[in-house]
Amino acid sequence: DSMSLLHFLHSNKETLDCQVVAITVDHMLRGESSLGDANFVKSWCKENGIYCHKYSVDAAKIATERRVGVEQGAREARYGVFEHLIKENIVDKIALAHHISDQAETILMHLLRGAGLNGAGGMEPIRDGVYIRPFLNIGKDDIVRYASMNYIEYVEDETNAESKYNRNFLRNVIMPQLKQRWEGVEQNLINFAESCREDNDFILSYVQHGGTIREKNFVKIPLVYFHYHSSVINRILFECLDSLNTAKDIERKHIELVKELALNDNGKKINLPNGIKKKKEYDYIT
Repeated sequence: DSMSLLHFLHSNKETLDCQVVAITVDHMLRGESSLGDANFVKSWCKENGIYCHKYSVDAAKIATERRVGVEQGAREARYGVFEHLIKENIVDKIALAHHISDQAETILMHLLRGAGLNGAGGMEPIRDGVYIRPFLNIGKDDIVRYASMNYIEYVEDETNAESKYNRNFLRNVIMPQLKQRWEGVEQNLINFAESCREDNDFILSYVQHGGTIREKNFVKIPLVYFHYHSSVINRILFECLDSLNTAKDIERKHIELVKELALNDNGKKINLPNGIKKKKEYDYIT
């Protein structure tokens, strides 16, 4: 998928009026094999006149330090590389090769983890004006066909066949069975996600949070907000957590704990994932 996207962007760079560079990340999870994959990308780029940024990151170490799974550790390591390149003004957009099947898997995974409307909406074609997904509405078969027609070489990560990781389990075990029983299941999930995004956007239009007090490491939310409809206060809380870069892995049960805190006596504290500490202080939840 990524090699096809790289080829497509490079082949159409004049039409798209952009410069294209490649980023390849060795997560150091498969020894010489993953290093070989990164070197393959670098060699292909050299042959095709594309500058390639190659990085090695210890995803397992990051996962251990942050107490997350290896999948999440690898993702955080990879996005850390992306954010560095953006911050240093080396790139201004990151193109990711997610496609229809990836989107369907993401939606289902979010639902199984207890996501609300926001999570059920799946991945966005453009996120934060930086991350773009040109293939998000393209089927896997079309991408494979494109690679074949253009003689695009690629390597397959051998761990893709292992179902011990959650996404691989969905991809290799669950989705094939769903497709056998329900025709068009992927598109149905994507249609559902679109409805969720529309409904979520409508609710967000009613969210007013100008009274929150924000500093670098904390947010103070007026207690009066906790009298709003649950749909509104839930989104205020998520938005505040997101402003502190701590919204990842926050589930409905955590939001309910915060709402209960608003009913308790002053000084009451609770701890949430990602090092978040919540405290009731007079007219605010901090």
